[in-house]
Amino acid sequence: MADPCNLQEGSIMHVGALDQVRAAEMIGSSGADTRVIVVTVDDPAGWDRQEATGSLSRALRSSEIPSILSFLAHKGKVVRELVDSFDICYMVHGSSVVTEAESVSAEEAAQAGLVNLAEEKAFILSKSLETAERIASLAPIAVRYARKAVSEGTKVDLESGLAIESALFSELFGTQDMREGTKAFIEKRSPSFRGS
Repeated sequence: MADPCNLQEGSIMHVGALDQVRAAEMIGSSGADTRVIVVTVDDPAGWDRQEATGSLSRALRSSEIPSILSFLAHKGKVVRELVDSFDICYMVHGSSVVTEAESVSAEEAAQAGLVNLAEEKAFILSKSLETAERIASLAPIAVRYARKAVSEGTKVDLESGLAIESALFSELFGTQDMREGTKAFIEKRSPSFRGS
């Protein structure tokens, strides 16, 4: 039986996180075929402490791989820094995000745009995996460049951000994945992206 804390299913790495340090180690050891990382948290112990999130936040921010947090711990709390480290964050009803000043319910966090969705546990897990499958089906270089454009573009003024996006978009035209996507579209078939 596979380790439930680290399942590699094709291009999706599903990490059942026991703690942040172990999750960070698993993310750091992800293989070249990994296109999406889903971190699922069932046990809320320690996820509400700022000092415990450093290694996982660093691993997520240094990774080029898109990441999804599937926070299933009812009445559990997770710190805002960690939520911000993930590309997508789904939280179960009854959980909350801890900010510097207060604890915000998952529902309020979703309304404020801090998390992507607050729903029931079964829906959150299936939505996380569905989203991961959708991202994994896309051209890896295009996903990586889109993440880079957002990450770098939000740190600068609008004109500079648009220049970053334009430069990355231009680079995509020289890739095999772009040619494969165009060819697949013309031939009315699904593309087979290789990440090059």
